[in-house]
Amino acid sequence: ATTAPRIPSTRLALHHFDATYSLQLKDLWPSVRAGLLCEQKYGALLNNFSSVDHVAQELELLNATDFISEAPKKALGSQRGAAAEEAGRGESRAQKGSGEGRTVMQAEMTTQVGMSPPLRASISSNIKCYTFPRGDITRFRPARPDTLGLLDYYLMDAASLLPVLALNMQPDDFVLDLCAAPGGKTLALLQTGVCG
Repeated sequence: ATTAPRIPSTRLALHHFDATYSLQLKDLWPSVRAGLLCEQKYGALLNNFSSVDHVAQELELLNATDFISEAPKKALGSQRGAAAEEAGRGESRAQKGSGEGRTVMQAEMTTQVGMSPPLRASISSNIKCYTFPRGDITRFRPARPDTLGLLDYYLMDAASLLPVLALNMQPDDFVLDLCAAPGGKTLALLQTGVCG
């Protein structure tokens, strides 16, 4: 006859994680631990091979947003905020310069921020992935197949899209996905419509 272990394996594993990672991550460990223990939050990757016009509207009515199209706006806002902060620091340091010189410097910084393309260039307008706002634990309904049997969207960990976006795929690029299980990144690559 078998007996139940005195300490459940999950509790033992958490104890080992706490002992190891609290030393490595120090003050960050409590928030990382909480993130690891939280229920996984899914995104709804729209299927470009089905008729998705109505699906995007339905998801937006549920208060879900396309985090891929929102990312450039948030990045640009934070870049402008950082540039304004830097301009303020430069202005306080350079009290001797004329007001006109400071205005030109601020305009140049704003122009540089507006033209900085790293994030904007790497985001594919073909991919749309809806997520609920931070703190909202609403779940997406299961995807429905259309008349051809294609799903409206795929529920997946939205973080799986980050490597796809970072690749900045161009038309006729080839990708060999050596970590293709369960296939979320490969699916997202196909949704870009640019890789062969």
